[in-house]
Amino acid sequence: MGIIQRQSIKLTLINYIGVALGIINTLFIYPKVLTEDEFGIFRFVTQTSQMLFPFALMGAGTLSIRFFPIFRDERNGHNGFLLLLLSAASGGLALFSILAFFFRKTIFNAYAPNFGPYVHYLPYIFPIVCCMGLAFILSTYAANFQRMAIPQILNNLFLKLSTALLCLSFFGGLLTFAALMAGLVLAYFLIVVLLTLYLNREGLFFLNFKPAFLTKSLVKGMAGYAAFGFLGHISSSISIQIDSFMVGTMIDLKSVAIYSIGFFIADTIDIPRRSVESAASPIISQAWKEND
Repeated sequence: MGIIQRQSIKLTLINYIGVALGIINTLFIYPKVLTEDEFGIFRFVTQTSQMLFPFALMGAGTLSIRFFPIFRDERNGHNGFLLLLLSAASGGLALFSILAFFFRKTIFNAYAPNFGPYVHYLPYIFPIVCCMGLAFILSTYAANFQRMAIPQILNNLFLKLSTALLCLSFFGGLLTFAALMAGLVLAYFLIVVLLTLYLNREGLFFLNFKPAFLTKSLVKGMAGYAAFGFLGHISSSISIQIDSFMVGTMIDLKSVAIYSIGFFIADTIDIPRRSVESAASPIISQAWKEND
């Protein structure tokens, strides 16, 4: 069995376990534990973050798979590629955070009529966007070494188990809803920490810097690819997530809660395609570099 087949089967299996957890969360735990408004703001924050993080990365996330074969050199720490990715991503995330800070009053005023007191949870979007962006960079970097299972377990299963535990703690009176939302941010942050520890354990976490390796033509090529990747990423992200964002913006949080259940069912159908794409992309990129 080929590498792509093996990795695709692993990822599909992990994703379907995630679906089972998602069914339990979406159909049984969330409706039992949260009011429609609470579930609505919970989903609005996570899905809006999912839509926004490709914007915040400004194309840096597309560089990992495409350019890693050029930087690949184990003895030299892959020529500082991971540090370059993290630096580019951090720059985009910092710019995103600054813009969000300056426009915070405009955002609050726009959503206050539909969200009521729950509008105060909108700032949770920004740290989650940052954590999602960094987790995406680390996960795609790990995929270059065929390390896909653990990142997927963290991004999918760990997150769903964490949200279930947070909701049950809220139901049991151990947490307030504000603490639940703060715990959601913490869960995303822990994913970044665990991915970093995993890469370090596997001997893949290199933060060396090789400025001499970055030739003018290479930088120009990466910048151009990032620009096109930015447009492609945001278009695909918007097409997938814009509906939940618009429901919350134009209607109310109760409608977001109801819509999220239908979206979850449709998203399940796309799992095999995403698994094959994740497994094949690093191999195709390496073959492209070798003209194979």
